Amino acid sequence: MLICLWNFDSARSVRTPSKSAGTIFNHRYQLTLNYMDGKTKTETLAELWKEARTRFSDQLLHLTQQDLTRKFNGTQNSIGFLIRHVGDVELLFAKNVFGADVQVKAKTLIAQRDTGEWTDLDELKSYVQFSAQALESSITGQIDHDWEKIITTKEFGSKTLAESLGRIISHTAHHGGQIALILKYAPSAEVSYP
Repeated sequence: MLICLWNFDSARSVRTPSKSAGTIFNHRYQLTLNYMDGKTKTETLAELWKEARTRFSDQLLHLTQQDLTRKFNGTQNSIGFLIRHVGDVELLFAKNVFGADVQVKAKTLIAQRDTGEWTDLDELKSYVQFSAQALESSITGQIDHDWEKIITTKEFGSKTLAESLGRIISHTAHHGGQIALILKYAPSAEVSYP
């Protein structure tokens, strides 16, 4: 199986030829082609999910309690809400897509708006750590031919299990990006909720 990995390389400002086969450098990115010899499809997809999730989990490393209420002016979703929402959806995927035996109370989906209740940083970090563990266990519990199995949900219709994995990867990365933008650009003043 061939896997392409893009690595940001800000130190390079000119085209630099690679001395190792399978690696191409240009001014901003390094493209590495790796053959995942000896790995199962499940192992490869689990690694892909785990790496993609860092776009979200890396945002949590330096958060403060005060950051949880930050959001863009004129928008509804605070950082605390987004963190809880990611955990809710990961648990729903573990249960409804991968068949995990987990209890889910998807508060962000039930409320359908930010109610301002997601302000405990330790609790939120524990929740998304639990959701990540549940989802990872569900992913790694698959066997290779499971990835072609068709899953049907009311949220996104019929997809293979592999395509469904793509949905949760993009969902989590999307909200990780939102959190990064809020941290970078949104005001840090407290907000009030109706």
